[in-house]
Amino acid sequence: MKINLFISVALTTLSFNAFAGEGHHSHGGHNDMQVQESHKFEAGQPGKISEVNRTIKIKAMDSMRYDQDKIKVKAGETIRFIVTNTGNLRHEFSIGSIEEQFKHATMMKAMPNMQHKDPNVLSLAPNETGEIIWKFAKLDNIEVACHVAGHYEAGMKANILVAR
Repeated sequence: MKINLFISVALTTLSFNAFAGEGHHSHGGHNDMQVQESHKFEAGQPGKISEVNRTIKIKAMDSMRYDQDKIKVKAGETIRFIVTNTGNLRHEFSIGSIEEQFKHATMMKAMPNMQHKDPNVLSLAPNETGEIIWKFAKLDNIEVACHVAGHYEAGMKANILVAR
């Protein structure tokens, strides 16, 4: 029994590290760009503070919603998202394609206490504020999502509409 448990944990760890690039996870943001430079994101790429076109402020709320359910951006635009968790629960702000969100949700279900170091994900404690600087590509199916257990399923997501 102990050997089977050890093997299961080892395989899960190996699978996670293969999915996560080099196993890097934290709060994200523009200072972590060098961590994931080799990783390709369908929804764009980490942006540079010197190239920010505008800032969008978002609230993550315990009602399992963001205060904006649709966010409009332009392809090639670099956005500085300032995200504040106004609730009493932990929340995430994860930028990704529908497929990337599905992969992230699956990983979070397997490891619900995982801490992030991906440049497209913020994990925010209650009353915490964080930021992501993101340059958007030409992809229309982009979401912001919270993958804390049960939050996405309860509707905690927003669509990002990318205009060409």
